[in-house]
Amino acid sequence: MRKTGSDGGSAAGEEEAGREVEWEMRPGGMLVQKRRVDPGAAAASEVRVRISYGAAKYEVSVSSLATFGEVKKLLTAETGLQPGEQRLMYRGKERRDGEYLDLCGVKNLSKVVLVQDPTSLERRYVEMRRIAGIQSAQRAISDVSFEVDKLADQAKRVQKCVETLDVLKISNARLNPVVVTTKWEVFDPPTTTKWEFFD
Repeated sequence: MRKTGSDGGSAAGEEEAGREVEWEMRPGGMLVQKRRVDPGAAAASEVRVRISYGAAKYEVSVSSLATFGEVKKLLTAETGLQPGEQRLMYRGKERRDGEYLDLCGVKNLSKVVLVQDPTSLERRYVEMRRIAGIQSAQRAISDVSFEVDKLADQAKRVQKCVETLDVLKISNARLNPVVVTTKWEVFDPPTTTKWEFFD
């Protein structure tokens, strides 16, 4: 337990009171005290982790101070699974994204099993069916629009023919009607002759 001084700071903070405090801005906009790297401390070592995903085997090099979430991000490029779809199992337990490799006992060439989240499989299947339905509807719409375009072309041709006929009717109506009168010849009825019959 740390003792707090009268100003609310810790005892360790009072020891560093002689030094000037350096501040850094985090990406979220939070202002925090800058970390001091102790040159005497050992640097975080690289750890090679063997990942087993079904029949596929991967090997990833990460810092021993990395989290399982960072390992998932590295595996995204290898497996094609998003970090939310991945489940990492180490020593028979599923590990959360915030758990550190070194605190869980991951050492060089340790084996980690990657499993795809079953709910993500279901979501992907539902999404694929939804997309397939949308694509079939789009195909049907494009087929119908193609037929409508063909019928529209035919309707335009028929409309042109109707307009041409209307123009011909109007132009024919303007012409003087031709009256054909013919004088019919009247023929005399045929002469009747009396025939003599002989017995």
